[in-house]
Amino acid sequence: MISFVGKNHQPALRSVFRDRATAFLAVSFFGDGASDRLKAVKCSPSRTRIVCNLESGACNPKEVRRLIHLGYTVRSNPDLHAKVYWTAQAALVSSANLSANGLGQEGAEIGGNIEAGILIDDRDALKKIKKWIYDEVLPASKPVTSKMLREAEAVWDRRRKNRHAAVTRRQSLLKKMKGEPEFFDGMRIFVAAYREPLDDDEEQALEESKKTRTNPRLTAYGDYQLDGKKPKPGDYVIDIDATGRRNICRGLYKIVEDDPEIRLKGGYIHLAIKASNFDGCSFGRAERDHFNRCFNRKKGRRIRSGDWRLEKYIKSRMFLGK
Repeated sequence: MISFVGKNHQPALRSVFRDRATAFLAVSFFGDGASDRLKAVKCSPSRTRIVCNLESGACNPKEVRRLIHLGYTVRSNPDLHAKVYWTAQAALVSSANLSANGLGQEGAEIGGNIEAGILIDDRDALKKIKKWIYDEVLPASKPVTSKMLREAEAVWDRRRKNRHAAVTRRQSLLKKMKGEPEFFDGMRIFVAAYREPLDDDEEQALEESKKTRTNPRLTAYGDYQLDGKKPKPGDYVIDIDATGRRNICRGLYKIVEDDPEIRLKGGYIHLAIKASNFDGCSFGRAERDHFNRCFNRKKGRRIRSGDWRLEKYIKSRMFLGK
């Protein structure tokens, strides 16, 4: 049987963990109070294995440390974005993390999120979920170590401090990059500088996605436009269109959170939506003009793109215009 779960997930979690069954949690983000919530639904630390995404910067390392101290086995998979709570008798597949939200902001900093999920006790479905765990989640995971926790805590504390400042006073992305490059530590941003536009099949797939998602503002990037790199849901893309005589910065885009990839014969396209800011830092005309100058400075210069850590890009002479 499959049943819908609305705002209150507590009863569903209790049914999953009833009789203190052996459990597996593939939940990307944990926040303050996660251990208390698991205790309230009678989740047994000694019989529970957890995989989170500690490297994301959105998973509270202090809470992960607390879970390990309580006896939970915790591993980390840097590609995990799922929220699955599984036992052999039931499973909850949900949008809900064991945190305030998936951005590392908690408590009074944010309002409540609207969550939903499905509760499953069908035997065949439970076997398929277990197979997914062992085939896709566990192989790419590794045990959380003290070193990983220390590194994650440094990034977590710095990001929360900087986000609070960004909420109180919005600043342009360009000024933030030059004045406080440490604000972007641990964040991922792509620079898509491409000479080839989407082909006919890719354009057709994009148009179909616009109709099915009822969102005419969608755009897409092919693997070749990102040097074969694979963006994750929520990653940002600075778009540099080099298909014409001049390179043009089209703006800032964000990879969509839900089903961002479309598989085609020649590879994947990644769906994105126009974004006006990057974690509270605005991306406007000044930023577009600056990137236009950067990418048109040397005539005939080979255009490069890819998954660049933002702090490395900030330090490049091309970006700062030194």
